[in-house]
Amino acid sequence: MKRMSNIELLRILLGIFVIALHINNPSDGAAITYASENHINEAMLVIIEMASICAVNVFLLISGYFLTSSHKRNYWKILELFLQCIMFMMIKYVMYCALNINHFNVKELLISCIPNNYFITLYSTTYLVSIIVDYGLDKMDRVQLKKIMISGIIVFSVVPTVLSVVSELFGRDFSGLNTIGIGGSQRGYTIVNFLLLYVIGACLRRLDLKINLSMADALYE
Repeated sequence: MKRMSNIELLRILLGIFVIALHINNPSDGAAITYASENHINEAMLVIIEMASICAVNVFLLISGYFLTSSHKRNYWKILELFLQCIMFMMIKYVMYCALNINHFNVKELLISCIPNNYFITLYSTTYLVSIIVDYGLDKMDRVQLKKIMISGIIVFSVVPTVLSVVSELFGRDFSGLNTIGIGGSQRGYTIVNFLLLYVIGACLRRLDLKINLSMADALYE
């Protein structure tokens, strides 16, 4: 496949965004705690969060755009993904022990080897199911592709978002009306949202919509 420098640049930016999100995570990172303790401008952290929150969504769009061109899947990649997660979690645990943040414990070390990561689990599931989705999209014409993409956005994105806003405004739980599940939209971290983004990316590829990314290309020249 021809090298696409604009997509490579985008992936690099997404990687930086993911790092920013983890640093800004109050349960895993230190930025929020440091800001509250040292009176650093928390507004700046909110801006960084707003700019970075799209990382997972864009990555799934890219996956859908490129994976849909082939009905072949390398299922060893899923195993590699989980092994990488295990390795990084072990490194993190060892580093915390070396810094005296945690006390070394064999049981905790073994627990740290469990790849308890929502993104890897949901992305792997999407990867497995995506080939079935592609076969379904193969049978659709341009009009049907547009309809499935627009209806999916309305049903699985617009409706849950509106319900979340209404619930906040009125202080009532309307999860029974949610189109994703009884737990609500779950901040978009569900297999429904992952598959929706994959479908959008696949439809964009099949509709052959052109996007001008010449500015990104220029950065590599």
